[in-house]
Amino acid sequence: MNREFFEKYNNPESRIAVTQFLVEADDFAYHELWSKFCKKSSYCQYPEIENWDQINGFLITVGKYDDRSVCISLNWCILDGCVVCFWNPTSELIDHKMIENWFEKYYPNPNKRCDANNFHHCLNAVKKKS
Repeated sequence: MNREFFEKYNNPESRIAVTQFLVEADDFAYHELWSKFCKKSSYCQYPEIENWDQINGFLITVGKYDDRSVCISLNWCILDGCVVCFWNPTSELIDHKMIENWFEKYYPNPNKRCDANNFHHCLNAVKKKS
C-alpha cells in the first residue's frame, strides 16, 4: 500500500484530503510514539499498532510574514490501515494562526486531530478503522 499511496497522492494537498487523523508531533515525539505503541519496536510498552508503515512527506510553506516563510513538516504513516499525518512547525518564525488557516482549508475536521500528548485519540480512530 505504501508504494501505491506514495504514487497516487504525490502532493501535500491530495494526501491531506485522504488523511484520517492528524497528529502534531515533532521528530522526537513521533519516535517516542512509535517506540511505545508499535509492536515491532523492541521498546514497545503498549502494543496497540501491529503495522506502522512510514511514508515520506513534505516540507511546505503555508504563508509568509514580513518576507519570512512559515513552514510545516508533514509526514504520513499508515497505522493498521489508517492514514495518519504527523506534522510540526519547522521554520524560525511560527505563526499558529497561519498554520491553522492552512489546515482549515485542506483538513477541516477538528475532531480528528490531536497532539502527541493526546495520541490516545488517534489510537481510538485506528481501532475503529481496523
